[in-house]
Amino acid sequence: MNALVPITLFGWIPLVIISFTVLPPRRAVIAAYLLGWLFLPVVTYDLPGLPDYGKWSATNFGVAAAALLFDSARVRALRWRWFDLAALVFCVSPFASSLANGLGPYDGFSSSLAHVVTWGLPYLVGRAYFSDGQGLTELAMGVAIGGLLYVPLCLFEIRMSPQLHALVYGYSQHAFDQAMRGGGWRPMVFMQHGLAVGLWMSAASVVAVTWWRWAGRRYLLRLPARFAAPALLVTAVLCKSSGATLLMFMGLAAVWATRRFSTSKVLLALAWLPIVYVPIRAFGLWHGEELVEWVGLVLPDRAASLGFRLECERLLADRAREQWLLGWGGWGRSAVYIGEENEQRVITDSLWILVYGRQGALGLAAVIGMLVLPVISFARSCPRSLWRHPKLAPVIALAVVLASYMIDNLVNDMPNPLYLLIAGGLGAMRVRAPGSAPAPRPAPLVASR
Repeated sequence: MNALVPITLFGWIPLVIISFTVLPPRRAVIAAYLLGWLFLPVVTYDLPGLPDYGKWSATNFGVAAAALLFDSARVRALRWRWFDLAALVFCVSPFASSLANGLGPYDGFSSSLAHVVTWGLPYLVGRAYFSDGQGLTELAMGVAIGGLLYVPLCLFEIRMSPQLHALVYGYSQHAFDQAMRGGGWRPMVFMQHGLAVGLWMSAASVVAVTWWRWAGRRYLLRLPARFAAPALLVTAVLCKSSGATLLMFMGLAAVWATRRFSTSKVLLALAWLPIVYVPIRAFGLWHGEELVEWVGLVLPDRAASLGFRLECERLLADRAREQWLLGWGGWGRSAVYIGEENEQRVITDSLWILVYGRQGALGLAAVIGMLVLPVISFARSCPRSLWRHPKLAPVIALAVVLASYMIDNLVNDMPNPLYLLIAGGLGAMRVRAPGSAPAPRPAPLVASR
């Protein structure tokens, strides 16, 4: 680790504040989250009495401070809505879990504060800045640009192995052996894992292709979209993340079908998948053998890995059901150990099982609602006559990306604040047809505030 690590992390907050003086606030927010998450080092500093300080908290604190200083009117105009309840419950559920397990109010408060910083702040920023069509369109453009910025870096690491984080910051952010996949290298660039990069590039590809084919936009970052979008697609496949690649093609098919048949049913199906899957797994109603067999027919090299993950989840779910409502709290109390002397800790891969063990069914329902309710709300609020409108296409793509992220959380835990920006904005947006009665919030076909 070299001196550039603390310089960039602790210098990021003032840099974000300065960006609000030279850019429109909405674009400053996009730039802060995009550049911060894509390029800051993967490291955390322990601060006594405060949440760990890293790239996530640096960006959140910087944007929050800048918004209060230079855009306080927007902050004051923010009002709670019913769909924000899931985010609120998820942020306070660690406090309830700590009290239920006798860990004390201090532990509960610090755990909830960490959730507010990690999950609550980017969600609120999304509510404040991206709750209309123009805001979500700009955010979609930011996601596509973020993917394009990573294309040359991913191609470099696919050829040379994951080296950029070590070259810039002096250390590798994750175990190097996990970067080998399919006889080649899986890039990590400046994210926490190659799986996070694969999902990000797949999400950016869905947005870029939608931008090009269905939104009628000819350029991305001053590059012809007909070249930029295919470049993103190819790079996403070369990232060698089979799950993310599958979600990418599924997402593209979902955007096409939603527009082609002018229906919300595809989006609703994607949103309901985790709602149905998680309870039957959490309460031991299905162990997943059929899923492993099906994956073995399509991707035989990944079936064993999936089977191992599902078995780990079964053991962890058994443990979680002992404290099913509020969970076991922190400090590894929900962990499971196996072996003759309980020397081997069962691996926790997916977000849902992690939350279920720590915060119980209450926290699990809240995090699913936080990421899924925005998709359902958008799908149900949009008139059928507008699904094919080019201006709505980028918003549809973001809804698909958010639903795909929650589906990925069924097997992985790769946090990214940009998905929470989408959740906050998408849930608050209301769509209305031209000429209809005014909506509570600006809509894609109405001038933004």
